[in-house]
Amino acid sequence: MIRKASIADLDPIKKLTESCAVALQEKHIFQWNEHYPSREKLREDIEKGNLYLYEEEHEIIGIVVLFADMDEEYIPVKWLTPNGNNLYVHRLATHPTVWGKGIGKKLMDFAEKQARQEG
Repeated sequence: MIRKASIADLDPIKKLTESCAVALQEKHIFQWNEHYPSREKLREDIEKGNLYLYEEEHEIIGIVVLFADMDEEYIPVKWLTPNGNNLYVHRLATHPTVWGKGIGKKLMDFAEKQARQEG
């Protein structure tokens, strides 16, 4: 099940991202670490209503952050499609124990559905 995260979910979400960071680093991918994503950033995502989580049997095994604001780093990029009313995906993560089981795809399908619903 996918639902909006609440502040009560913050600790298990942070643990999930820490597990992802370790597993990514073991694969020599250094995008995430013990500082990113920070607890403060995740709290902000939750408070703004932008963080969604994927649960199975009351266990959080995936997250995705969706919002309409483009990060500054991407503003100069020449996109192939117009940048009108977009929904951007940030901080997509699944617990390493479920990598390869389609949870990330389910979160991306959800993101696309949300984008269509929001026009």
